[in-house]
Amino acid sequence: MAISRYLQYSVFGPEETALLSSAYEEIICSVALVKIPSIVADSVARKVIAIGQTGERDKARIVAQVISELGLGNLHGDAELNRHHSV
Repeated sequence: MAISRYLQYSVFGPEETALLSSAYEEIICSVALVKIPSIVADSVARKVIAIGQTGERDKARIVAQVISELGLGNLHGDAELNRHHSV
């Protein structure tokens, strides 16, 4: 998990760490980024942490903001479409 190496040196408590890790995993899975270059995963991790540092603690808002700010919306839609067609 790319985010764990950033979180190990952060000032977040256990609850915040779990929330941010969960948000990161949701983003990676929802936008079909499982087989992505580590630099993209690192960008997602850094953005999740940056948003967490603003005090945001709503996972859905963190996920939506990261997807929006990194321009992953089209990938998110493709992943949703693929999930519905594979069922």
